[in-house]
Amino acid sequence: LSGAVNLCNMFRLSADGGVLFMSGMWDNSLRVGLVNQHEINPLAVLYQHKNVITCLELDGKYLATGGRDTTVVVWKTLRRGGKCTGLKPHPSAILYGHNSAVTCLALSQELDLVVSGSSEGSVLIHTLKLGTYV
Repeated sequence: LSGAVNLCNMFRLSADGGVLFMSGMWDNSLRVGLVNQHEINPLAVLYQHKNVITCLELDGKYLATGGRDTTVVVWKTLRRGGKCTGLKPHPSAILYGHNSAVTCLALSQELDLVVSGSSEGSVLIHTLKLGTYV
C-alpha cells in the first residue's frame, strides 16, 4: 500500500509503564503523556520535525523519531529515581541522509547505534551519542 503508515511504530511506552510517547500528529508534534491508571495526562508537546513523524523507537535513555521530512531526531529521556519522567525539550541530535520518509528505526544504547530505514529502501547507520554517520 503506497503511503500506508504502520501504527505499531507510532507509540512507545517507557519500560516502567509510566510515560507514553505518541507520534503521527498532523501538526508534526511528538506528544508525551504521563500514564495514571485509566488516563493519560499531557506532559509535553515537542516540535522539531518539519512534517509528520512516521515512526519512533525507545531504548532506555534515548528516544528517536523519524519523519516524512527525511530526518531522524534523537531525544534524551528525563529520569528520576531510575524511572522515565519525560523528554528533554531539545533534541540531542538531528540525523540526515535519507531522500524520502523515514519509516523504521532501531536503537541500541549498548552498541551506540541508530539504524534508520526509509520508504525508498535505504538504510543508514549513525552513532547514537554523537550522531556521526557510520
